[in-house]
Order: sequence, then C-alpha cells, then structure tokens
Amino acid sequence: MEIYQLRTFVTVAQQGHLTQAAELLHLSQPAVTAQIKAIEEEVGMPLFERTAGGDVDVGRAGATASCPGHTGVRATAA
Repeated sequence: MEIYQLRTFVTVAQQGHLTQAAELLHLSQPAVTAQIKAIEEEVGMPLFERTAGGDVDVGRAGATASCPGHTGVRATAA
C-alpha cells in the first residue's frame, strides 16, 4: 500500500463522497475509485459501504483502519 492510497482513503472517509474527495485531491473520480478498490483488494475486504447517491460510509473494516491510517498520513505530511 502506498502513501497516496492512504491519503485517498482518509480523504474519502472524511468527505463521505468520492467526487468531493477527488476534487480535494485534484484527481478524477475514477482514479479515486480505482485507488480505493486497490486498497480493498489488498486487505481483502470492502472498506466503504456505497450508496446509490454516490455517498460512501466507512464500513466496519474501514473504521478499524481509519484511525491508524489518519495518524500515519498526518505524520508523513508534516
């Protein structure tokens, strides 16, 4: 897993929407989706629960991963 993928994960979790996260990260929505799918494949489970309106909620696995990931991303950004 790469640091840019962790940043994407944290941003999606904070925003609750893929398109808004993409805008903040200056990426396309399909690029954000691809990064999230890559992370999910690596950990072997979905991290978000997707809704029909494009919103995403952090799933059980994502909630477990979000606190350590957020701390790590902040530490490397400083």
